[in-house]
Amino acid sequence: MCPLSVSDYIPYDSIAYILISDELTGGVDIFSGTGFFAFVPETDIIFFITAYHTVFKNDNNDLYEKIKITLKNDSDLTVVLSECITGSYTNDHTGVDDVALFLVEPRSKLEQEILFNRAIRLQNQDDVNWFLEYCLYHNENVKVVGYPTNSKNIDYGSLSLIHI
Repeated sequence: MCPLSVSDYIPYDSIAYILISDELTGGVDIFSGTGFFAFVPETDIIFFITAYHTVFKNDNNDLYEKIKITLKNDSDLTVVLSECITGSYTNDHTGVDDVALFLVEPRSKLEQEILFNRAIRLQNQDDVNWFLEYCLYHNENVKVVGYPTNSKNIDYGSLSLIHI
C-alpha cells in the first residue's frame, strides 16, 4: 500500500493569487504570492490569509496601493478587503510573524456563496483537541499541515488593525 501524500489533503480551491501594483511597479499588476480563504463556522466572516511580505511594501504597515485577489482563479472579478490584522514583522528572517489576515467583504449573496465554497473551515480549538486526543488514544497516525511556529502564544499587544 502506498502512503498518502500530504498534497492529497491540501484544499487547493481555497488558494488565491495576489496581484499588486503601485508606483514601484509602474501601475502594472505583478504576481506577489498566494494566500487562502478561510472562515469560522460560527460566523459569517470570511478571511483571506497570506504572508505579510506579499502585501506590504515594508515593515511599517504600508500596504501596496492596489491588491487584487480574484473571486475565482479563472476570473478577473476581485474581492473586497476591508481590514487587515498583522503581527509584528521585520524583514530580517528572525521568525517573527510573517502573516496578514484580511477581512473579506462579499458584495452579494452569490459572491458570499462562492467564497464560502472556496474557503477552508477553521476548526474550533476544542474540536482540534478532541481529535488529537482521539487519535492518541487509538494509536492513530496523524499528518499535520500548518503554520510552522514554535509558539502557541499570541502577543495581542503587538497586533495592528489596519483599515483599508
